[in-house]
Amino acid sequence: MSSDGVLEDVVIRPLHDSDAEVLIDKLPFPNCKGRLWDWQFSGSGLSGKNQSLVLVVDNTICGFNGVMPVNAYVNGEATRLFWSCDFALEACYRGRGFGRALKHHLKNLHKNEMIASLGISDSAYQLLLTMGWVSSTVVKEFRREKFIPSLKGVVKCLIQNWNYIFYGAISVLTYCKRGGGEVSEQAQLPIAEEVDALWDKSKCQYEAIIARNYQYLSWKYTQHPLASSRYRYFLWRDRYGYLQSILIVREYDGGVDIVDYLGYKKDYQGKRKLIKFVLKSFSNKKIFRVLCSDLELQNVLRSCGFYRPNNNQRFVVWDKAGNASKLDWFIMAGDSDGELLAAARANE
Repeated sequence: MSSDGVLEDVVIRPLHDSDAEVLIDKLPFPNCKGRLWDWQFSGSGLSGKNQSLVLVVDNTICGFNGVMPVNAYVNGEATRLFWSCDFALEACYRGRGFGRALKHHLKNLHKNEMIASLGISDSAYQLLLTMGWVSSTVVKEFRREKFIPSLKGVVKCLIQNWNYIFYGAISVLTYCKRGGGEVSEQAQLPIAEEVDALWDKSKCQYEAIIARNYQYLSWKYTQHPLASSRYRYFLWRDRYGYLQSILIVREYDGGVDIVDYLGYKKDYQGKRKLIKFVLKSFSNKKIFRVLCSDLELQNVLRSCGFYRPNNNQRFVVWDKAGNASKLDWFIMAGDSDGELLAAARANE
């Protein structure tokens, strides 16, 4: 209903190619969005055609719900998951039920599939909970910062040193050191055969994870239109030269974000070797940040002197049966659209 009491003509439809320019111009997207659009919503790493939705009121485009379909591996089976990512409404249409209508339409389109969101706002979080989305795996942020001469800096330094000593000692006493092998750094992913072989061998250890095969990782990082040169790849190989894990990081002015991991779920020493190598390689940086749900990786980070700031990232899942939210999801920053936008902004 419009402000003068006239019933509005509301249509929710699939995104058309011709909509992109209108949406980017009208809605509150960052300046870099136009250069990311085709890559984000039609890229080679996606599982199927664009599934995004457009809200049209009285023949005028005024809202958008971006959707990125990806392959996932859940309870030992390959499946599809739909990331509900960019969500935007013109200011005059907010708080009037149009956002709820978009989400309801999205659920109806994928009633027998899974939909997920990561890093959502307070208002969106409350709305999704009332519509059947469930808060799932806790995704925590970890940081390691160089000392800043202030009371807050002293406290952070003490926590980081305590974590390094306490959790470092636990790692020495609890986990046997792996013999041989080495960590190396490179500017590109390993060859497709190696990456796909590692994914095939390691995926069965996870309850729920986005498929990290070569096609997906290449699309997300090496093909990023604005930030591909910012990503670095750290490889852990055993003493026979076989690839055991890959840690993907993004460097920016002043800091480093550790954004993705491909490897075995249970490999404490391998993860620790990678993290320590990253810290050494970027010893001139002031801050390191990691967003992850994996408990073992979180303990590795603590043993390397990382601390937990007082915030988490919300991760919510919807599926008709309600089973997806009960799973132990492996989530990192690179899984969501937030990382690809952050990378673009940092490189503008």
